[in-house]
Amino acid sequence: MGYRLNAGRPGWKAKTTSYRAVNVRRWQRGGFLNAGHSFGWAWWSDSGEKVASINVAVGSGDSQCLTISYSWRNYGNDEWQYVNRIVSLARTPGTYGGSLTWFACPYCYRRAVHLYIAGNHVACRRCLKLTYPSQCEDELGRAHRRVGKIEAKLFRKGMHQKTIERLANEYESAEDELDALFCARAIHLFGTSVL
Repeated sequence: MGYRLNAGRPGWKAKTTSYRAVNVRRWQRGGFLNAGHSFGWAWWSDSGEKVASINVAVGSGDSQCLTISYSWRNYGNDEWQYVNRIVSLARTPGTYGGSLTWFACPYCYRRAVHLYIAGNHVACRRCLKLTYPSQCEDELGRAHRRVGKIEAKLFRKGMHQKTIERLANEYESAEDELDALFCARAIHLFGTSVL
């Protein structure tokens, strides 16, 4: 629900959520990007089962590079393919001092915070032609996401009463908008209100 089919928007494109992503800022905060360091990175299912993993070796010297190693196979194919991809790191001055670390996409060399692993490719979103799920949402989908975001904020602990009241009012308005859009969609689809 909330996605438009054949509406001229990129609904047919692959989504970023369909691929494993690595985040350079997360690795930087975790202290993983020190020269000469090697580490493993894994993804886990909701049930706690490991579903994918990679090994990363950080090079040394001024032109710091990473070697990302992993194996994969196509569905229905028993043969594993072993992949080693070299990814350069770029640094830019930070707003408040220090520096920001970026991946340099191996294909287009653009700076990126995230790189995605798709088969034997490690690349940025643009090179893999991936879209964000929110880019394919229609008005109903955006309203539904907005309600969810406000609802998540409402259940945080330690908020002031005024903040709670403001969020409750925003939630009520967002719910009303979602209901109106849902009814309009139902009338459009079925010719009558479902309520």
